[in-house]
Amino acid sequence: MDDVFAYYYEDNKWEKIHTLPDNEHGYPKPRSCFGCVQKDDMVLISGGRHYDITVINEGLNDLWMFSVSKLQWNKLPAVLPFPTYFHTMVISPSGYLYMYGGITEHDLRSDKLFKARIFFPKLTELCWETITSVTNHLHKLPQDMLIDLGIPYSFIERLK
Repeated sequence: MDDVFAYYYEDNKWEKIHTLPDNEHGYPKPRSCFGCVQKDDMVLISGGRHYDITVINEGLNDLWMFSVSKLQWNKLPAVLPFPTYFHTMVISPSGYLYMYGGITEHDLRSDKLFKARIFFPKLTELCWETITSVTNHLHKLPQDMLIDLGIPYSFIERLK
């Protein structure tokens, strides 16, 4: 992971780019079958399988962030509840990382959903999260009533 490859559409070619390690943890272990998601300039990878000469298949439970503009790796303090690979990840508008499924130790498939706040959201997202956590009937109200309550249309759309 000390080198990554970038594809340039204009030139139709790949280029190897050297990256910078985390100051304390160095580089992520090489891996396959990891989760990956991007938000703006940041790419997050989690879990996966590590192979090398002495290790046939080591499940990983770590979480790393890579800055595309700085080419810098940072290991996040969060860890997955158990080593997993072939899972999926998404970042919500409120800054949460959701991870679902995958394969765990002993080739068992998981149906677990995990949630962790990775990015600090906009204030409007925090307000919406608070409103929806204390009310469970907003989706039943007519749209014009929600507008009269001052709820932005972009949030009303999420109730559908």
